[in-house]
Amino acid sequence: MLEAEQETMAAAIERAALESAAAGDDQNARARLYELLMGARVLIATGPDGRTAASHALEPGTPLTPYAIVHKQVGKILPVFTRPSALRASLGGRASHYAVLEMKQLLSSLTAEDPDCKILINPRAAGTIALNAQEIAHLARSRTPTPAGGEVIAQTTVQIAPVAALPPEPLLGALRTALAGHQDIEAAWAYRMRQGGLPPETVIGIVLAPGATRETEQAAVQHVIARATAACEDAKPLVYLVVPDSMRRGLEAGSGIELYRR
Repeated sequence: MLEAEQETMAAAIERAALESAAAGDDQNARARLYELLMGARVLIATGPDGRTAASHALEPGTPLTPYAIVHKQVGKILPVFTRPSALRASLGGRASHYAVLEMKQLLSSLTAEDPDCKILINPRAAGTIALNAQEIAHLARSRTPTPAGGEVIAQTTVQIAPVAALPPEPLLGALRTALAGHQDIEAAWAYRMRQGGLPPETVIGIVLAPGATRETEQAAVQHVIARATAACEDAKPLVYLVVPDSMRRGLEAGSGIELYRR
């Protein structure tokens, strides 16, 4: 899959992760996140293995747990990423090689290989998703985990705060030009977001015209990412998300700084 397509998919998953966390006990929101994940292709960091390409396909039957990490308190965790930029941001120089595989393949393989291993999707990034062993086992069998069985993990607290000031030039100009270049974007805010115990991230929250489809949302986010990052290097570390209705009122009330309005 091309990197641009992977970025578009990642934006949709990140938005669903935020909506799921904000929804608390709403299992419909968590189910939407599961649905997106099950249709995704994901990345895991691997060793060079004598390869010259940055990415490669993972052969069926290849062990996954050599790429897992062991946490003293929670046990074995496999870091998984929805896009190359998230992988590089988390792992830095250790991310020179990575494998691409279907999420369904990863879940099935991990369940058979190490049923106690957990998954952390996009660690050290906004919208991090944790899947415990029970969730992995149910999803691997194409079943949605339910709270009655104790499978769904506790929701992560998301804290939103305004940035200290508008981004400096030339970043501000690059963002505003990119936002103005897509006809369905109505407004945008900059804000800081902290999810759980993760470091805070600067987010560009995008508001689209009423009735926008998921395809329009993905296209708009990808448009802003491509235009802004091409114009200014400082745009690359930012997180770009479509603002859910549940967050918009808070941003308008002062939780964020308005960057753009059509």
